[in-house]
Amino acid sequence: MPKKDKICVFLILLSIFNVYSLENNYYPLNKIISFLKLDTEYNSVTGSLLIKKNKKNVLITLNSSYLIFNNKKYFINDFVRSEQGQFFVPTKEALFIMKYFSPDKYEYYTKDGDIFFQEKKEDKNDKNIEEIYIDKENDNDSKKENLNNTKKLEINKDIKEKKVKIEAIIIDAGHGGKDPGAIGYDDIKEKDIVLRTAHLITEKLKEFYPDKKIIMTRSKDVFIELEDRASIANKIFQKYGTSIFISIHVNASRSQKTYGFETWYLVSNYSRKIIKKGEVSKDKDVENIVNSMLNDEIYKESKDFAKKIQNGLEKKIGNVSKNRGIKEEVYFVIKKAIMPAVLVEIGFNTNKYEAIRLTKYSYLNNISEGIFSGIRNFIDDYEKTQGFRK
Repeated sequence: MPKKDKICVFLILLSIFNVYSLENNYYPLNKIISFLKLDTEYNSVTGSLLIKKNKKNVLITLNSSYLIFNNKKYFINDFVRSEQGQFFVPTKEALFIMKYFSPDKYEYYTKDGDIFFQEKKEDKNDKNIEEIYIDKENDNDSKKENLNNTKKLEINKDIKEKKVKIEAIIIDAGHGGKDPGAIGYDDIKEKDIVLRTAHLITEKLKEFYPDKKIIMTRSKDVFIELEDRASIANKIFQKYGTSIFISIHVNASRSQKTYGFETWYLVSNYSRKIIKKGEVSKDKDVENIVNSMLNDEIYKESKDFAKKIQNGLEKKIGNVSKNRGIKEEVYFVIKKAIMPAVLVEIGFNTNKYEAIRLTKYSYLNNISEGIFSGIRNFIDDYEKTQGFRK
């Protein structure tokens, strides 16, 4: 191959490996999988990703402090993390994985957290990567030898971790306009109660979080299709970043004795298409794994979100209303949202006494304070743990 063509190929390959990690000393595994054309298996129960080629395999488990190379543990100084449905490992370990699967073809090195490579020059003294990185008995000697052979390895350990935060909160008042929702005792309409409640929650959020985007899907008595509500939330997510979605509703029952509050989240086995085709990788298997991981993340986060909302309501109205718990369901308005999402039923307007309470400002304010408290607790935990990665 002419020298000019080799340079062009190198630059193209180099561009493929531009890092977009959650920190400069972390690297996304899907880049390695796609480039080296590795086979993969994802276990959503254990949160483990198995990457393999021929007789070699590496098992990576979310939040673990080790990698398993062909049944041999290799301990790392940090933890396996995830963000937006992708596994991330420290850049140093990413190098190990690359060398493990392609010990003869490329020479890898890092600089300022980025990974670079070039065609490897023939070196008769070059050891097999399995001997260098996996053999626990000779681990110290191996590290020294590797350090001598790869003087170009420089990983910036001083770069501060990028903070993860909730950028936007979407409050959805159910029904509206031509759709009154549930009509209960004394002709009390669901659409009116939830709109008042949504306004109260929004006011509290705007005051407490001046740096976040607080957006209502509807701020007045208008009708919005369910699909459009989810679309509004997803567009906000795409524009501002990590977001959460809360849909407010009032319940109804054939029995006038039924009352209480409950919070719903999406069932665990429902899989939505979260990433666009080719957005993460041209490799379909990688794309499916990332999509599956995102669904798992959103499910777990939504369940935790629901618990915190329910706990907040229990503290504010549990003395007069019934805590009906958190529940799973495939509600359209939350199944289309590509973020942590919950649907809150704040009471039954078909129950005379609860319906009357739902028309009182003081009671709706207590409800809004309970939901606001749940939102705060979720955001606090999410941001303190870097998106539940710590």
